[in-house]
Amino acid sequence: MKTSITIIHLLVILLTAFWVQQKYASQNGRLYWSAFSLKAIGSISLGILYLFYYPIGDTWSNFYEATQLSALAREDLFSYFQFLVNSQSTTTVQHLLYVHDRSLIFVKVISLFSLISYDSYWICALYFALISFFTSWFLFLQVRDCLKDSSKAAAFALFYFPSIVCWGSGLVKESLALSGLYLMTAIFLKFAFVKRINWIEWLLIILSLMITWTFKYYWVAIFLAVLLTSAAVLFIGKRMIRTKRQTIGTWCAFFLIICLAASLAHPNFYLQRILHVVVENHDQYVAISKPDAIIRYNDLQPNFGSVLLNSPQAIISGLFRPFIWEATGVFSFLAAMENLMLLFLSVSFVGFLYKNLAFSRLFPILIYC
Repeated sequence: MKTSITIIHLLVILLTAFWVQQKYASQNGRLYWSAFSLKAIGSISLGILYLFYYPIGDTWSNFYEATQLSALAREDLFSYFQFLVNSQSTTTVQHLLYVHDRSLIFVKVISLFSLISYDSYWICALYFALISFFTSWFLFLQVRDCLKDSSKAAAFALFYFPSIVCWGSGLVKESLALSGLYLMTAIFLKFAFVKRINWIEWLLIILSLMITWTFKYYWVAIFLAVLLTSAAVLFIGKRMIRTKRQTIGTWCAFFLIICLAASLAHPNFYLQRILHVVVENHDQYVAISKPDAIIRYNDLQPNFGSVLLNSPQAIISGLFRPFIWEATGVFSFLAAMENLMLLFLSVSFVGFLYKNLAFSRLFPILIYC
């Protein structure tokens, strides 16, 4: 029976992908199917990686907890839906109430797919890959239509960049959070160039905000600050702004105002607390990391001077490390190769950024990074 259900779901996934390809990718079939295949492979590879290389990872523990919820659904559907809505305890899943809020919500989401797939991790992972792929394809279509000179770069970044393919495709929170960012970026591009957003897209914006905020609130906070600032400057640009200097000044002013407003949205963003959160998180990661596998900062303290002093090293390390000579194993070597490619692309970008990229697109991208 389980084999039959697996075959049915594989057919559903393939037929859904085929229908979308016929409707939205009839002229890009080769790109579409290669990108879809890589997303599917990425989702399966992530599961294998955690199964054999990172056995204590969240993806499998979250899935096992989700199977307990799906088992509850088969025994008592009413109690299952009651737990989904208000997390009231039951005798079989009471221990899940002690799971972190974001993780518990994620477990609930997985349980829906686990229920229909008869507790197949791989089918659940493929459905997450499908969601990630469709949202990334929607973003690609908007880039292709609105920023024609950037379509090749968008295809590479969304469909072929290794970390995005692996960590943004499987049964992890990042898959859903990235999907939310994809949708919001795509709809913003449509607003910027077409200036008409229909009611379905407004619903997608709300859904994307809810999902991304739930799983990665710190992603969406800075993303919204950049996005809303760009939208405001875009809206008033044709009426009031005439020079690049005025554009920069207006953008920075709006960005600071929005950041101040955003600092009230979550306790970890409070101005008097945010640097303490940064340093506390750093110290906690150091405590559980190998001494030879951490980034060592210069007396990192929770004040603006110390954070600014260490920021260049943090940016370079976050984007480009480990370097090739720092790799100590197969996976760190693969990461180092990807970082080397990213470093090459970044240096190439700096070489001609003033010639080939408009300020209105360049400045928000750099601020977000």
